[in-house]
Amino acid sequence: MSVQEVLKLSKKITKYSRKHTSEYIGVFETLERLKNVRMTTEILKKTHIGMIVNMLRKNTTNDKVVIICKDLLRQWKNNISTATPSISSQNNDTEENKRSERSRTPLRSPHQEEKETHPNNSRMNTTDPTRLKSRQLFRQSFTKYSIPDDSADIDVLSNLIECGVYDIFNHTDQKYRATIRSRVLNLRDPNNPKLRENVLMGRLSPNTFANMTSIQMASDEMKKLRQQFTKESIDDHQVSVQVGTETDMIKCGKCKSRKCTYNQEKLKYKQQFVAK
Repeated sequence: MSVQEVLKLSKKITKYSRKHTSEYIGVFETLERLKNVRMTTEILKKTHIGMIVNMLRKNTTNDKVVIICKDLLRQWKNNISTATPSISSQNNDTEENKRSERSRTPLRSPHQEEKETHPNNSRMNTTDPTRLKSRQLFRQSFTKYSIPDDSADIDVLSNLIECGVYDIFNHTDQKYRATIRSRVLNLRDPNNPKLRENVLMGRLSPNTFANMTSIQMASDEMKKLRQQFTKESIDDHQVSVQVGTETDMIKCGKCKSRKCTYNQEKLKYKQQFVAK
């Protein structure tokens, strides 16, 4: 199954999770389809499906859904762990040795399995009150207006954007807070709904949005106004220079020299020659 297909399934799970519906038929069908996925690290990183399934497991009240989610996370963890021994087969290791080696591997706790299923999970964990508040502000910004169908998970998206901003400064200083505030204000701008939609629908990745400038985040209308103001400003500062036409047929009234230039000016119906 391709990355795009897994992305579609992850959006369906997010949709069911957000609605908190008691009808789990659609969830069961989606989770069953995910069982047939041969999970790779690349798919996990690009789709965040591990985090989304784990979030569904934590939020659902249906015991069957919880069991299926746990089985999926365990299955994907095994898929990733068994993908690397194929390289070691070049060292003439037998299948029997591989199986015995895996059998000696200590059992992992559910918490450890969840962390290994999503490689970036540790990066998302924080107890910093400033960072947690920033994530909350992003969630509030996304939920301020109606959320389009098939949008990304709000919690995951907010966390990833905050992580992207934090990676720029590696500190919650004044610049970090100003960057967070700028993005929150742009997401809440009623005159710029396209920006919020692009982030929710995945057209702008969390990391790209975290690194955008104020000019890049501006609405199309604001960008046109800026271009217009810039053009007018350039035009106002341009100085018109009249070069004139050289001639020796006219005598300059100031220096009495015949080597001079003249400009032709139109005054209503007459023409006047001005020598310089």
